[in-house]
Amino acid sequence: VAPFFYGIYSGYLLWQGKVKGLNHSLIVQAIQIPMFSFAYVGYNLQIGIVLSIGWFNSKGAFNLHFGSASLISINPSSDTYGVGINLIALAALYYLWTFKKKLELYYQKRQKYPAEI
Repeated sequence: VAPFFYGIYSGYLLWQGKVKGLNHSLIVQAIQIPMFSFAYVGYNLQIGIVLSIGWFNSKGAFNLHFGSASLISINPSSDTYGVGINLIALAALYYLWTFKKKLELYYQKRQKYPAEI
């Protein structure tokens, strides 16, 4: 439940135009990118929309999901294995990262930084 509330919190800060919302949103997107399950360990976190590509149980997988879900477990079913990435979260991370770099460059040129970074 905590990652979902953290996502709401960071989204609220970002919506308000706060720079720290940008930093928190980068973290939220980064933790949604990897998906894996192997050797009794599994991890998958998705908040919102997910477009994933991966390789699970010797088969390629390409999925689109709406909604939120999480799987963070030790000792999942040993017959499920694979890796994948969330393409939406990867694209959002790239967009937020490039926007942050442009914002930093803008403030460097002005030599004036906002009160909160």
